[in-house]
Amino acid sequence: MKKIALLLVMFGCLHLSAQTSFFEIFTGTNSINYPFDMLVKPNENIVFTVNSIDINSFVYANEIYEFSPEGEIINHLTICDSSSHWETFTHLFFIEDTLFVIGWGKKLGQEEYPYLLLKKIDSNMQEINSYEMRFNMSAFLVGMYAGQVKFINNKFVYLSATGATNSFPFYAEITREGEITRFEIDNQPDGTKVPYDFMQLQDTSGYQTYSFWYDLTGSKIGGYMVDYDNEMNIIRRVKIPEIFFSFFTHVPISDTTFYLSGLWMDYATTTGKKAGVLKMNTGAEVTKSFLYMPVVDSSAGPAYRHSLEMLPDGNLIFCCTDNIVLELGPQPYPTRISLFKLTPDLKVLWHRFLGTEDAKYDAYVMRTTPNEEIVILGAYSLAPPPNNWVDQDILFIKTDKHGLITGTNDALHEISSTEAIVFPNPAHDVVYVEYSLAYASATFMLTDISGKTMLEKTLVANKANIDISSLPAGTYVYRIANADGLNESGKIVKK
Repeated sequence: MKKIALLLVMFGCLHLSAQTSFFEIFTGTNSINYPFDMLVKPNENIVFTVNSIDINSFVYANEIYEFSPEGEIINHLTICDSSSHWETFTHLFFIEDTLFVIGWGKKLGQEEYPYLLLKKIDSNMQEINSYEMRFNMSAFLVGMYAGQVKFINNKFVYLSATGATNSFPFYAEITREGEITRFEIDNQPDGTKVPYDFMQLQDTSGYQTYSFWYDLTGSKIGGYMVDYDNEMNIIRRVKIPEIFFSFFTHVPISDTTFYLSGLWMDYATTTGKKAGVLKMNTGAEVTKSFLYMPVVDSSAGPAYRHSLEMLPDGNLIFCCTDNIVLELGPQPYPTRISLFKLTPDLKVLWHRFLGTEDAKYDAYVMRTTPNEEIVILGAYSLAPPPNNWVDQDILFIKTDKHGLITGTNDALHEISSTEAIVFPNPAHDVVYVEYSLAYASATFMLTDISGKTMLEKTLVANKANIDISSLPAGTYVYRIANADGLNESGKIVKK
């Protein structure tokens, strides 16, 4: 069992709907850790899987953790590969007291093509059965993308892609006993096609996918809705509106309407990458949109593998990472995780910033519990990284239903959940201020250590650059507040 390397923050309320929040960072079997999937069981235990890689041998270890609602490790399973045989666990399902693990693997050898895998795990995290499902196709030699898996009509539907320069989307129907009852592939060599999510068409005649597509001529690049029949022939392809690009999460509203979160491109800025949510229908018509734009010269991206959840009342929780420059790995600049609660029409109810000023907090998967608590699985690395550009630890956050984490019992590390941030810290001539999109305006104030007001400015936008070049070097206290409930404060150093 892994030693917890950072902090465990827990609190309990005195009423029946008590909620527990905690924050943990810990190291996997190896130094490079990539989270893949997470689920919340009916008893509110949390199960997630991480792929841990040795930087020297590139031997993989697939790890599955089960946490209690209070953040204690209950079960832990590690399955290590060898230098000639490796597997990647990509999706988790909990059905009738059994944990189903789905992914893909590969063995070296002239006739050993990559295969789909299914493992059945019992409540004590012991393997019951393991199934390897193989296809003798040369396209599979380079492996597979994570794709998406859904449990439809008592079968797992695995929709992903295989290949490199030309990638080939496929879908497989898999029984709970590891038998493939149907396999179809789009074998047209027309560029890189990566499906991130999908839904079954209303008449069950095929699937609508939400994919990144880049053809070799450059005429098609970006996010596309691609309709396939049951033989994986393309019926229709439509570019997703608002320049949505990749990392899609699909949340159904009805048979024909849905929410789609993802990364979108703002070509009017130098950073380009942003995060957002569309409310739309299967005809690619958008009725509402939430397009998140952080401060100027910054970027944002959705939680890579699952970024959007619908609550029982129809409201939504959306998760993204701010200031992200390098995806799926360490970077020189710190990031924070942004959490939003949105109405069904995508209006902001609240907005929280989670993180600190010295590390990259990178969200991969976000889920909600039956009590509407929010659980985030991700990766953590210091920014800039002290050793190399690949090592990253496992990040695990659970907030209450308001996105809050309270208390701390670790003097060396902290995490904050706030409605406003001020950076960089220390600062020279300019500070950037960003506050919750739930508020229309705020007042920014700087005081010196004696309490004297040195600067005061009314903010009419949620993002602002504030000139502090005229202030003497020293430590100041900032406060961002308004009459509607916003009240955040902290210290900042002016150099």
